[in-house]
Amino acid sequence: FYILRFVILIFNLVITTLGIVLPIISEKIKLGITNYIKKILSVLIALLILIGFTYLILHFIQENKLLVPYYSSSGFVGFKDAKTGEIAIQTNFVYADSFYEGKAKVIVDGKFGFIDKRGKVVIEPIYEDAKEFSEGLAAVAKRNEEGENSWGYIDKDGKRVIKAQYYDAGNFKEGLGGKFTPPWTITLKLGNSSPT
Repeated sequence: FYILRFVILIFNLVITTLGIVLPIISEKIKLGITNYIKKILSVLIALLILIGFTYLILHFIQENKLLVPYYSSSGFVGFKDAKTGEIAIQTNFVYADSFYEGKAKVIVDGKFGFIDKRGKVVIEPIYEDAKEFSEGLAAVAKRNEEGENSWGYIDKDGKRVIKAQYYDAGNFKEGLGGKFTPPWTITLKLGNSSPT
């Protein structure tokens, strides 16, 4: 009888102890796992931020690199880094202008288009003539029915903003662009294709 009572007492003591200790242990384990997960998430977030900043810095350096056109001995044009003299874009073009607003006009197969600072064609070469970007727009010429160039404007994505309808066109400055139709000069407001 005493042995049975002793076993029951020990059993109750173990159960009670476990009832008190297990929740504490369980809570410590939960906190430990929670803290561990928080630490992992913190490291992952810091890593993502670091990768993001690295990308932005590299993109900024690439976009703000001063690239200048140079002619190869074969007569083709490419671009060199003005600081280091390293070739940045191979000589793939018959003609290339300097970069304005991150794009340079080039001639490919007899037509004007635009490249970015990686040398990738970003606006297809489909124009008879083109001027550099200014305030997000570039004047471009298409051949009209009479066989003459008509000028209009495109944005940096190559979308037509003002249709080709002018004898000549100038760069936008402070929201105004000059379109020329002899004998008058017409000044248009940015985003407005009717004369002001």
